[in-house]
Amino acid sequence: MKEKLLYLILALTIFLSSCNDFLDVKNVSKVDNEFVFQSEIEANKLVMGAYELLKGSGIHSNNLFYAIIGVASDYEIGPELVTSNPRYNNENFYPLPVNVIDGGEITFWDSLYKGVNRCNIIMAAFEESPAYQAAKAAGVPSAYTHMYGEIAVMRAIFYYELTRLWGDAIYTTTPIDSKEDYEVLSLTDRCTVQEGEIAKLKEVESLMFYMNEQGYTAERLTRGVAHAMIAKLALIRGGYALHPADADMTNYETPIQSHPEWGKMARRTDWKEWYKEANKYLKLVRDHSGASLITDDKGTGNAFQQIFQQQMNLQISQESIFEVSQTAGASTERPYAFGRPSSGGGTAYPPKAYGQIRFLPWFYWGAFNEKDLRKDVTVAVTGLSGSGTEVLIPWLKGNVCNGGGIGLNKWDYSRLTNLGVTAASARKSGVNATYIRLADILLLLAETEAVLAREGEAGYSVENAITELEKVRSRAFAPEDRQQEVTAYLAAINTPEAAFEAVQNERMFELAGEGQRKYDLVRWGILGEKVNEVQKEMESLLSDLESKEYHEYENGNQFPAYVYTKEYTKAEAEALGLEDILIGQTPRDLDPDSELYALQCPGWRGNTDRWESERGAKGLNYKSTAIRGLFRYIPEGSAEHNALIAQGYRRVPYGIRMLYNETGISQKENWNASKSGVFGGYLPADHDANYPPRYIIPIPSSTISYSNYQITNSYGFPNE
Repeated sequence: MKEKLLYLILALTIFLSSCNDFLDVKNVSKVDNEFVFQSEIEANKLVMGAYELLKGSGIHSNNLFYAIIGVASDYEIGPELVTSNPRYNNENFYPLPVNVIDGGEITFWDSLYKGVNRCNIIMAAFEESPAYQAAKAAGVPSAYTHMYGEIAVMRAIFYYELTRLWGDAIYTTTPIDSKEDYEVLSLTDRCTVQEGEIAKLKEVESLMFYMNEQGYTAERLTRGVAHAMIAKLALIRGGYALHPADADMTNYETPIQSHPEWGKMARRTDWKEWYKEANKYLKLVRDHSGASLITDDKGTGNAFQQIFQQQMNLQISQESIFEVSQTAGASTERPYAFGRPSSGGGTAYPPKAYGQIRFLPWFYWGAFNEKDLRKDVTVAVTGLSGSGTEVLIPWLKGNVCNGGGIGLNKWDYSRLTNLGVTAASARKSGVNATYIRLADILLLLAETEAVLAREGEAGYSVENAITELEKVRSRAFAPEDRQQEVTAYLAAINTPEAAFEAVQNERMFELAGEGQRKYDLVRWGILGEKVNEVQKEMESLLSDLESKEYHEYENGNQFPAYVYTKEYTKAEAEALGLEDILIGQTPRDLDPDSELYALQCPGWRGNTDRWESERGAKGLNYKSTAIRGLFRYIPEGSAEHNALIAQGYRRVPYGIRMLYNETGISQKENWNASKSGVFGGYLPADHDANYPPRYIIPIPSSTISYSNYQITNSYGFPNE
């Protein structure tokens, strides 16, 4: 029986099995219904096999999330030069000539369509099964109707990603198992795809179980996920998107940006109806998903950090509505690609963490409220050497702790549970990939309330938006700060426009590094505007670093050309009173002039000393780093400078590395508004000409040629 099931699973992977193109279909076998549906257990095995494709697609793991989704917002960038690898071209909006054969586009496209066809095959098999037919006719949720719903939700996820990343897509809802099936395929307008998937989800959701019913957890697709995906599809259906330059715009508002080749940024005239649809289903998710906001800080002083700590403990976060399951000792990209950088090797202490998601200075120094508990949990100023030492990450282009600047801090090898398994080697921690969490949903709900209130739609209000916004923002501040930073802050919001702006900002702070920001900016129609603001900010920053060695933000924080650091051994740090070299929340009552403050601010850094006990490491050089002058420029030769040098501090290059490397070679072109700089495929001149950023991915040339050019690229991309 196991051999027969294995054959079945392998047969279902044939569609898209070619590494060259997804249309190369060869003898796809039909599902053996008699075998698969002889019991719920066997049917469940088939469904679980489909989850492996969801995991392998890289939507929130490596590949797609790494190269496309997680970077190229207005503050999230990759660490390396865009010229160092073809896959980085698209994260900078294509500053280099596009070759649709190079890079990861083929893998991404194939993986998603392999998932689509697997879903279509399984759904067709269910529909032919008497067991499923009887369960559906009963009209109440059952194991069979739920599993069918899981596959429908999974397909919707695949199409959600395809339409927001590629735009118009090939839309098929039946299995591809013959030449005739694929010869007629062509691109379908993305709105049609999104509407079709919404309709399918509405058909299946009532016969699915919610999370925590029948033992279903956030590692399975549940009714709450179906509701969430209806809402997310409705929002991108109602939002702005880049459409081909020759697209029929009959049912669209006047494009807000246009380029003769790149396309037109526009939304449909019926967009408000889709915002209303999203609002309806977001409320259902809020009320019935089974997830809950984490408000207990577990003694750390920071409840926000507990979202990610639960995952690093290899638990399902109570805030998650859906997590893509990973296996400890076998898989995951967190922390390796999407966590705190580490320069360790494959099996070091800790192992290598590349750190694909980095942040621009304005986000950490200029945007974050100093009292916001999310600030240091989100941003890593220091990384890990791989031999027990904490190191400052330089502002040179590079990876791990050799360059790239500040990184994502939400996942950290040092905070993993059971280091002997989770951190035995790189990329095997087993930390799940969160796809939907409750805070995201609450902020989307607040957005729909604010936007529809702005449009004068009855039943939607600023008050409703603030109610949802408060739930998320309140957790971000300590109880003693909430009167000013939450109550008073929200009380000052008295217009829909102000409420919408507050939601936009809250999503930026809450969801940084989680793959939301770029596509928020897209559907809001402001990606180009925000990129232009960033480029102007970077030009100003570079000029200030060169002329006065610091750049000051409106909040008074100064981004310095140099900082002062001092290393402390574990014993020395403990002698000062540091209880744990793996630092948590910076204590509020610390004297800012004390060495303990310099060791613990910023918070959520340091290093664990568990490498010896859990990994058997010997002779590690445990060192913590005290930092002075990170937010306040200290002039060379000043009394403070002299005192720090006398205390054993070193004046080390920091922001100055954006101007020159160690040998004095200019680095400005890597950070300014140039073809090789920040978002070099969309320069200020493009914004001034009212062109849209080209964030869309090109269709692989192999797919185009195999279709005999029935399928072609738009957006100025070549077909071969």
